Amino acid sequence: MNSVVWLAVRFLFPKRENRFLSVATLVAILAVGLGVASLLVSLSVISGFQKVYKESILKFNSHLVLTSGGEIEDIHAVIKVIPEEMKKEIVGWHPFIYREGMMIAGQELRGVVLKGVDFEKINLFSHLEIVRQASLDGKLSGIFLGKKLAEQLGEGIREVRFLFPRSSRKELIHRFQVQGTFESGMYDYDSSFAFIPLEEAQKLFQLGTGVTGIEFWLQDPDRAFYWADFLKGDPEFPFFVMTWREINENLFRALETEKVVFFILMVVLTAVASFNLLSSLIMMILEKRPQIAVLRAVGLPWSRIRKIFLFNGLLIGCAGLFIGFALGSGLLFFLKRSEMILLEPEVYFVSRVPVVLSGINIILVAGVGLGLVGLGCLLTLHGLNRLPILRALVEK
Repeated sequence: MNSVVWLAVRFLFPKRENRFLSVATLVAILAVGLGVASLLVSLSVISGFQKVYKESILKFNSHLVLTSGGEIEDIHAVIKVIPEEMKKEIVGWHPFIYREGMMIAGQELRGVVLKGVDFEKINLFSHLEIVRQASLDGKLSGIFLGKKLAEQLGEGIREVRFLFPRSSRKELIHRFQVQGTFESGMYDYDSSFAFIPLEEAQKLFQLGTGVTGIEFWLQDPDRAFYWADFLKGDPEFPFFVMTWREINENLFRALETEKVVFFILMVVLTAVASFNLLSSLIMMILEKRPQIAVLRAVGLPWSRIRKIFLFNGLLIGCAGLFIGFALGSGLLFFLKRSEMILLEPEVYFVSRVPVVLSGINIILVAGVGLGLVGLGCLLTLHGLNRLPILRALVEK
């Protein structure tokens, strides 16, 4: 065994009569472990929210949306101006109509977004859970409500009325028969949207063949960012382009900000926890002054003595990392499986704490933890050669 490693291990376990140093070392290990566990849990929970929100958003939204300043009359003219390379990545598209109004159901009055869609294509390309609950009686137009919206309006609701602005159509109020519900998993969408057939929406708003825009689904949702930048960079492209992320920009920006803030706070917490390790290392150095003096007397250079205590500090830090990962993984498993901690969907959009333990987060936490421990050890050992070892040698 290398002499540095052997001496480091011997120094790490003091004499039996020095219990205080053993307790200080244990406290340092636990402090680093708690800091690492906090950092791991916070990053995993924020990553979980990002993953759940992305999945729910992509259930409801397409990957890329093209609109104009008004209604698009010729759908096929839009398809013609799409680059051929982009067409190879498109797995599906469909036009839609988007209108806002007030929904009246019994004594309830709510602001709702009415969206005209092609249900066949929606079923093919999106991952919405659409449940048909009733057949049309032939008297009223059919409508599908978001699941949360239907729950808020009351179970067994069969008919709703829509109040539209005068600019939307001649008649202010239109009645619909509730055919079923849909669910995306995002509270905002499931509580404020309703779907009707595209042809019905065109008749309702006297649009003829006009539509609000066209939605596209790509093989890879993240490729929407590339094609959006490409189309926006073409000065002759006549339409507005939005990606699924831009539609929900505020949500994702808030998540990124929260992730950075949590990361900084947890790094500071881990750094504070590392001070316990530094104090333990300093006490160990003071305790081992006679041994250091003997090692210097037999010709061991300061660089190797520093390595001994650096290895000590890293051993303590690695033990703290191991405990932190074990504790953090246990907490994440508890959060994922337990139903004791439930969230308000109206606030957090989801009902349970989402968790994603990714390899990137593990590497990041391990790197930050070891980096802080190593930096602290180096700063502590910087003035090691100024110890009064001659007095310690005489005392020894």
